Amino acid sequence: MDIKHRHIYTGLLLLVAGALLGVSGWQALAAALQPPAVQMVRIEAVTIAAPTSAAVKVIPIAASTPALPATNQIALASATATIPDTDDPVQPIAYAATSQPTVAAQPPAETVITLPTVTPEPPATPGIVAVATPIIVTAATPVQTSNTPAVAQHYNGAGVPIMMYHHIAVPPANADTIRIGLSVTPPGFAAQLDYLSSHGYQTITLARYVDWMNATRLGQPAPPLPANPIVLTFDDGYDDIYANAYPLLLQHGMVGTFHVITGKVGWDGYMSWPQLQAMSAAGMDIESHTVDHINLDSLGTAQLNYELTESKAQLEAHIGKPVTIICYPAGHYNGAVAQAAQLAGYSAATTTRYGWSYPSADPMQLPRVRVAGDEALAGFAASIGGTLTYKENR
Repeated sequence: MDIKHRHIYTGLLLLVAGALLGVSGWQALAAALQPPAVQMVRIEAVTIAAPTSAAVKVIPIAASTPALPATNQIALASATATIPDTDDPVQPIAYAATSQPTVAAQPPAETVITLPTVTPEPPATPGIVAVATPIIVTAATPVQTSNTPAVAQHYNGAGVPIMMYHHIAVPPANADTIRIGLSVTPPGFAAQLDYLSSHGYQTITLARYVDWMNATRLGQPAPPLPANPIVLTFDDGYDDIYANAYPLLLQHGMVGTFHVITGKVGWDGYMSWPQLQAMSAAGMDIESHTVDHINLDSLGTAQLNYELTESKAQLEAHIGKPVTIICYPAGHYNGAVAQAAQLAGYSAATTTRYGWSYPSADPMQLPRVRVAGDEALAGFAASIGGTLTYKENR
C-alpha cells in the first residue's frame, strides 16, 4: 500500500474509534497521555527575619556641642573671632567635633509568606522530584553595627590639665613684667615636678592625649591613660628649656611637649636642631608653633598656609617623626585658621584659653592652664585640682 492510501486508511480508523468512544472516551485517553502533576507541599507560614544586631555604642557628647556631621572632617565656622592672649574665658568658635556617623540599631522587619494549600503526597520511588517555580524571599537588611569595644576612661574623670610654660629660667635683671610673668625659675619648676610625682600624677605627651581623645570620641580602641594624667607644654623653643627644663624632666622620669618656632631654631636664645633631635630621641614631643610666630588670624590665605605647612615640613624633616599639633602664636586664631590648620594635616591645636581639656572638646582649640612665673606652689596645686599637705606647706 502506498503512502497516500495508508493515510486514508488511518483516517477511517480514527473516525470509527471516535464514534465508538464518544466524548468521555477521548477525555480519558487525553488524561492518560498527560504527565503526572507536580506535587506541592503545604507550608502555612514561613517567617524570615534578619539576625538580631548588637546594640550600637554611642559616645556621649557634651550638651553644648553642636550636632556632628556625617563625615570624618572637622567642620569649623568661618566667623572671625580673635582670641586674645589672656587667660580670660572667651566664647568658643562654633565647631563640630571629629566623628563618624553613628547608626542607631533598629529591629529588622519580618517577611511572612503563605503558600497555597496542597495535600502532600510522597513520591512512590526515589528519584528526581519536580519543584514548582521558586519564590524568592528577601530578608530585611541587617542594621550595621560596630563590634569595637568601648574605650573606658581611666583617668580621674575631672578632665586633663594641659599646662603652658615658656621660660624655665631666672629672668634677667632688666626683664619687663611680661618676661617675668613668662619665667618659672628652675627651683620653682623642680618643686612643681616634685609635687606631681608625690601626688600620683603622670605626665604624657600631648600627641598621646590627642590620640586617646579622638579614639574615645569615635569609640575606637586606644592605649588607656594613667589614673592622673597631665600634659606639660612649652612654647617658643627657648634654649633655657633645653638647659633647665629638659634635665629636670629626665630626672623625674617625665615627658613634655615643645612647640617650636622653626624660623628661629638656632638663633641666639633658641634651641638648635641637634638639641631638639636629642630631646625627641629621649621621648619628648616636638610640635609646631609656625615659622615666624605671627598672628595667624591677620594673614592672607597664601601666607597662612605657608606658616602652617612649612613649619610642619621642617620639623618632620629634622626630627623624623609626624607633626600633628599646632600651637596658635599668642592665641590668635579664628574659624578659618583652624580649618586651614586641619587641612594642612594637623589633628589638634592648643590655644591660650584657660581650662582643662575633656574628650568632648574640639581638638582644634584645646584650652590650657598657664603657669605664671610668680605663681606659688599652692597656686600650682590648686590649678590642677590638688591640695598641699602640711609638710609641703612648711
